Amino acid sequence: MISLFDPRTLLQAVGEGSQTVTAGTQIFSNYTRTRNLAAAVVLLTLVVMRSRRGSVALLVTVALANLFDGITDLAAQRWPAVPGPIIFGIAYLAAAAWLGRLADNPEAGSPT
Repeated sequence: MISLFDPRTLLQAVGEGSQTVTAGTQIFSNYTRTRNLAAAVVLLTLVVMRSRRGSVALLVTVALANLFDGITDLAAQRWPAVPGPIIFGIAYLAAAAWLGRLADNPEAGSPT
């Protein structure tokens, strides 16, 4: 939502807060928005369908995208931008592992 309404805040989040919003920044913001919107629509669809395995696959995909973003930030030496995607990537992987265990053992997720 940040990329949709305030690209300047998005720049601050990735460690480039001193930059001005240019056409390139707007394009980056649009790509970020559409990627995240697509993931959100698929995740909501999978939740409605109660597809745990599909949800795990999507969580792993989003985790990898975040981890790759973090690696790219490391390589570009954008130090303020590194922790966010790494932390989110690890959190998504943890959620995928938890949900994967539930998918393998459906009784574990049901109240007794």
